[in-house]
Amino acid sequence: MQATISAHLTEGEHTMRIKLERILFATDFSQVSQQAMPYAVALARKFKAKLFVCHTLDASAPGLYDAAFLVLPARVKELAQEAEKKLRALFEDSGVEWEPVLVQGDAALGIADVADEKDVDVIIASTHGRSGLGRVLLGSVAERLLHTSKKPVLILRAQELKPGQAPDYRVEPRRILVGCDFSPDSHLAFEYALSLAQESQSEIHLLHAMEPTLYRHMDTTAGALAADLERSIESTVRSRLEALVPDDVRAWCTVKTAFVSGYAYEELTRYAKSREIDLIVLGLRGHGLLDRMLIGSTTDRVVRRAPCPVLAVQETKGSKPKQG
Repeated sequence: MQATISAHLTEGEHTMRIKLERILFATDFSQVSQQAMPYAVALARKFKAKLFVCHTLDASAPGLYDAAFLVLPARVKELAQEAEKKLRALFEDSGVEWEPVLVQGDAALGIADVADEKDVDVIIASTHGRSGLGRVLLGSVAERLLHTSKKPVLILRAQELKPGQAPDYRVEPRRILVGCDFSPDSHLAFEYALSLAQESQSEIHLLHAMEPTLYRHMDTTAGALAADLERSIESTVRSRLEALVPDDVRAWCTVKTAFVSGYAYEELTRYAKSREIDLIVLGLRGHGLLDRMLIGSTTDRVVRRAPCPVLAVQETKGSKPKQG
């Protein structure tokens, strides 16, 4: 199988085991990224992985002819020293092997470059979960990473916390939800989910969402034909979902399948909330820049609404998994 499974994999009977050895955590020292820090450390500890902590220096000058522009190299050095001091204060006593990485320039591109350079197995980032015009104009570094990095990206949406309350992200998920549209990317997502389920004895939920046809709301005849077609499709899809699960997997893992009618991002989010899902794993397929800005992919939309972390993986032509 050709894929950007940058995690180290070993083949079982039917299941590929993922072993995370190099994790990249992106931080801007904001409250949002601070929420994700304990999760990144705990994941590194669980897998005995090395943690690369990446911070992007913001050395932009207020104006082109501002005095700060003339002393930019000195300012960059000052920012780097301040950032490294903050990183050491945060991670020096974390109990995991870690390395600070400072980059300058566009955050998403810089983080993606570091991920390639360090050959990490997953990138962890956090997001506010903006939607609407704010997202179009400002964007999200985490969401942009989905489309700039070839590595798996694990995104944690910021939680609304009371003073003194700790974020509730589970490193060992009890229930994992996989969005399945039978594409190569969704098959890869299922492989990741199976491997993570083995590590944490998790329950897996496979969900396929069929968008309702427009013909359902036309005249009576067209509506009846559309309903018959959807019932036929449902039967086929349910059979295919069941067929995805190898018999040996059923011996150690509880796998539940679901077929729903509706828009995928809405149904995935609704299902995750109602079933108390701890992790969503999705395949990511490419979209044009304008589509991503104005519409966004299913993964983008789920990231902005999900009640739990979202792991996005994608297949890339020509790349092969590293074998553990």
